[in-house]
Formats: sequence, structure tokens, C-alpha cells
Amino acid sequence: MAMTATLKITLDSELRDALDRKSRQLALEPEEAVRQLVRDFVQGRILRLDQEFAEGITVADYLALNDQEDEALWNRWSAEADQQIV
Repeated sequence: MAMTATLKITLDSELRDALDRKSRQLALEPEEAVRQLVRDFVQGRILRLDQEFAEGITVADYLALNDQEDEALWNRWSAEADQQIV
């Protein structure tokens, strides 16, 4: 049987209000939203902006690309993958 533990998290009032609003939008209780965030974090499903997205580029760098830069990057990666197959 899994045991539950209590973790106390203190939020400033602005962040708590934002959590309440977002939870209502998602039809979740705030506590369930936080539990899901913790699950996602420990299972590696949450990306940090400073986390490496691919070799030499962070998540923040990738998200900052304009459409042309994004397309050029994917074209380059596709060409490199094609070369590795041959």
C-alpha cells in the first residue's frame, strides 16, 4: 500500500490567485493541479527553459526562433538524419 506524505508549499497571494484561476479554467482543484505538476516533474515531463532541447540549443532558444529559423533548423536536422541513414 502506498503511503502518502504531506509537503507544505507556501505561495505568495498573487501566485495563489493565479493557481486558483488556472485550476478553475482546467476544472481541477488547486491541490490536484499541484500534485499533477509534481508527478510530471519527477517523471521528466516538464521542461525548463534552460534545459537543453537538442545539442547546442536550449528550450528557451528553440521557443525564441521565428518561423523561418525553425524551418531551417528542422531542415538541417532532417538532412543530417538522412546522411546518417545512407
